[in-house]
Amino acid sequence: MLESFQYLYIINFIDVFEILIFSFVIYYFSLWLKQDSQKKLLSSFYLIFSTIFVTQFFQMNVLHNFLIYFFPAIIMLFILVHQKVLQKNFISLLKITPEKQSLTDWLEILMRSSLIAMNNKKQIIGVIEGKDSLSTFLTSSFTMNTPINKDVLEVIFNSPSYDQNKMIWISQNGFLNAINSDWNIKNHDLWISKEIQGFENWKQDAILLTSKIDALIFKTNPTKQNFDIIIFGKIIDNVLPNNAVQIIQQFVRKNNLDLKKGSNEINFKTTSTSNQPLA
Repeated sequence: MLESFQYLYIINFIDVFEILIFSFVIYYFSLWLKQDSQKKLLSSFYLIFSTIFVTQFFQMNVLHNFLIYFFPAIIMLFILVHQKVLQKNFISLLKITPEKQSLTDWLEILMRSSLIAMNNKKQIIGVIEGKDSLSTFLTSSFTMNTPINKDVLEVIFNSPSYDQNKMIWISQNGFLNAINSDWNIKNHDLWISKEIQGFENWKQDAILLTSKIDALIFKTNPTKQNFDIIIFGKIIDNVLPNNAVQIIQQFVRKNNLDLKKGSNEINFKTTSTSNQPLA
């Protein structure tokens, strides 16, 4: 046992304390990397450290010294390669924990109210908050923070103060946080790829933001009686109301939701085979 400590150059309690500090930092940095499920950042990070320890154990001095001396450069290269994924983790430092839902049918109420508004030739753009707080990304002229119900939505959609070119902001636990909301982003043209520069402004903003934060954005189409949904930076056009309900439900529950990479198709398990609009 003593020989092992000597091999690791552990001499006194100060060394043990320093090891605990580094272990604490590495542990929480690993937890942060683990949050992203799309790319295996954690395994890449462990591979770098494993290589350092293996070269030390087998006394591969040249390679070990190279890794130690160039470790900051390796970390910087790691950050550059995965900058988009790391930006997604950094951009929303404030996480929210859903409160207990007080209305189990808030999504059905929202869909029915949206259909009524569409029948009245009114457009609705909504953003549904996921685990990332949108408070730093949205500015709203009317803050509400009230549970969604039929009467509230009817009053809002029929109010002359309601701007149908702006968004309603909804939490994933069924609360209407605000109306007439805009994205609080400026001069982001350089971030947008040439592929989406021809889209409407609301689609450009939605694609940009949903690729970085956990949110779903939908827009009603009064002429077609259907929905456009943007999630994970992808557009799903002309979604029937029943299917829109399924997609939003599974986004909120984080259950059985699978967007194919490089495609605008979304796979989800439905509880009904009907494609008819909600009554």
